[in-house]
Amino acid sequence: MDCIYQTGRKKLCITNGIAPDSPDVGVFIDKNYTVWGLGDALAQGVMDTYGDRMCSQIIPGTDYVIIFDEDSVVEVYSHKYIFNDCLIMKATDKGAKCIPADEVDDVRRAFRKNTVNYLVGPVEFKAYRLT
Repeated sequence: MDCIYQTGRKKLCITNGIAPDSPDVGVFIDKNYTVWGLGDALAQGVMDTYGDRMCSQIIPGTDYVIIFDEDSVVEVYSHKYIFNDCLIMKATDKGAKCIPADEVDDVRRAFRKNTVNYLVGPVEFKAYRLT
């Protein structure tokens, strides 16, 4: 069963059952910049879909790691951007872990800080800047 967990003024979709008081989630941001909260199994499933193309990078100034498919990276004027979905987890000594719900707003701010609008002719795209 799906349910909605609210954090701050934003809604976060928890897709693996009834939301506990403070769930830990993998923050999945789709290509439309909708934010989804994924449990451990679903977060692992996303990483599995990336397969050998999986790349990661620490979000500057945080202990969060952004995980993405290398095929979604586009280089423009020597800068690299992600134009597709990505997963954000907490970087630990033991690997990537789900993020406590009370840190999700911090994750969103860190992601947004590195997101730029990219204009190609009359079309505008949002992209996460890697370099």
